[in-house]
Parts: sequence; C-alpha cells; structure tokens
Amino acid sequence: MRTGWVYVSEPYGPGRQPPHLCPWCIADGSAARKYGSSFAGDIEGVVPPAVAQEVDRCTPGFIAWQTERWLTHCGDAAAFIGPVGWDTLQQFPDAQASVLNDGCSESTLPLITREGDLTAYLFKCLHCGTHLAYADAC
Repeated sequence: MRTGWVYVSEPYGPGRQPPHLCPWCIADGSAARKYGSSFAGDIEGVVPPAVAQEVDRCTPGFIAWQTERWLTHCGDAAAFIGPVGWDTLQQFPDAQASVLNDGCSESTLPLITREGDLTAYLFKCLHCGTHLAYADAC
C-alpha cells in the first residue's frame, strides 16, 4: 500500500533493519513483529509495561543528538510535541523547569535552538497538561 508517508529514522533491532517503514506499520505493531524493531531510545519514569511496549514498539521515534528519551508524567507516556528552541520554550515555564531539573543551567536556556547544537525536545502530559522537556547537545 502506498501512503505517501515514510519513517525516515532507522529503527533499533537485531540484524539489518529496513531503511523505510510505513508509519501505520509501526503504529499497528506489524513492523515490530516482522523485523523485531523498536523505536524509542529510553523511556524515562515508571509506567506500566504495556505503555512502555506501546512507546517502544508502536510509536515512531524522533531524531535527537544523542539517544532520544521519551518522557513520562502521571504514570503514562507523554505526547511528543517536537524539537523546540528557546523562542518556543519561553512559552512553557513548566518545560523550562524540566530542562533545568535535568541539569541544564539557566544561562544555557537562551542558547537552545530548534535545529542547532543544543536542542530541546518538548512533551505534554496526556492527563494533566504539564509540559516537559529535556535539552540535548551534540
């Protein structure tokens, strides 16, 4: 089936992984079953095993400088919003606090750019709406 969409990142898994996957094959778990693929680097926080499996095996990952980290809140996986710079991060004090709690210094916050050497990855809690983020540098 041709959809016009393709997953551009190479999944994790044993052996040679396919270079292009249909996002729907990721979402329904068929790519994970067929190729042993997984898509999330690290899932942070305590979540039920079914949630961790859904993120790792049925959710397209994102490209980060280091291994991507999927953030959690309220005992569940948070929704990935996307990479952001300081211009966007300024709108979310809760996400700024998350970046600071992760070890980034306050003087570094204005250096964060969406597509630069220091990028923030923004998430939103599916339950309470809290914004979370972490910064990653090359």
